[in-house]
Amino acid sequence: MKKKKDEQGLNVLEMFGATEPAVKQDADHTRSEEKPLNVPLVNDNNAQQQTSIVASESYKAFGSNNAAQQQLEIRLRGNRGLWLYYPFITKSEYDGDQSMTFVCHDTSYIIRGKNLSKLRNHYRTHRIEYIQEFDPSQFKALPSPELPLIEEIEIIEARSENSGE
Repeated sequence: MKKKKDEQGLNVLEMFGATEPAVKQDADHTRSEEKPLNVPLVNDNNAQQQTSIVASESYKAFGSNNAAQQQLEIRLRGNRGLWLYYPFITKSEYDGDQSMTFVCHDTSYIIRGKNLSKLRNHYRTHRIEYIQEFDPSQFKALPSPELPLIEEIEIIEARSENSGE
């Protein structure tokens, strides 16, 4: 009975071309085991579609949530990024609505841009999920002038006194 179930399962795989016999049927009609093939992904064009979606997606300087977040994702140009845990941010500063600075241990993250007051207000309550540096290769157009824009994120690491520099 178990052999029959296995054969039925293989028959379904055969119907979709997902198996190939390891050895063809012998002259005495005994069936050898079949092994699954490497079946291609259902939507092989998914990666290509994803790239075009991202390239045409409109830019958002930050994403926020109604609930407090545990971490803040910083998305940099060139498909790079990092995460900061809110509890480890020891100091935050702002200069009008053109810049904000987060200090986390021995590293400072300076965010420069325009119309950052909404970002600042959401940051105070830890509701920011991510902040995103504008990347012209990823986004086709700048946001409208009244929306937030992060032009640059500068990361400055403090020098160690023991490094001899």
